[in-house]
Amino acid sequence: MGMFGLTYLFVGENYDLSEKLGYASILISMIFVFLGIREYRDKVGAGHITFWQAIKVGLMIVAIPSIVFGLFNVIYVMFIDPEFMENFYQKSLMDLKATSTAEEYAIKSAEMESQKEMFMNPFIQFLVMGMTVFLMGIVTSILSSFVLKKESSSN
Repeated sequence: MGMFGLTYLFVGENYDLSEKLGYASILISMIFVFLGIREYRDKVGAGHITFWQAIKVGLMIVAIPSIVFGLFNVIYVMFIDPEFMENFYQKSLMDLKATSTAEEYAIKSAEMESQKEMFMNPFIQFLVMGMTVFLMGIVTSILSSFVLKKESSSN
């Protein structure tokens, strides 16, 4: 969330750059999943961890930031910048208009309009943002588990 604050201060309402920086910060934070699994393996597992144990540890590590990120997004959109969703929607329509034919614009803007109400729902916002972080965490947990697994010789 600190990255979000810095991004907002220095980038402002450049949604494209903010989105890229947001995903980059999520990816960078996934390093902590790897480090957490390694720490668990070395300290709790005495240097050993199975693939499935590593997956469980990784998912436990990523569960909390996923929930916090989802909640923060809802708080941001509802209280800190209540105009964000409408501004983002209008910017998306402008981008669509600039890059589409009139026919494509009509179809895609109608699609966006039908989805707009759904994405204004705080519960949907929480799910989408939280699941974005959680899904990246699942991938990171799987990759980290392959790299870090060390079965004990008695297994």
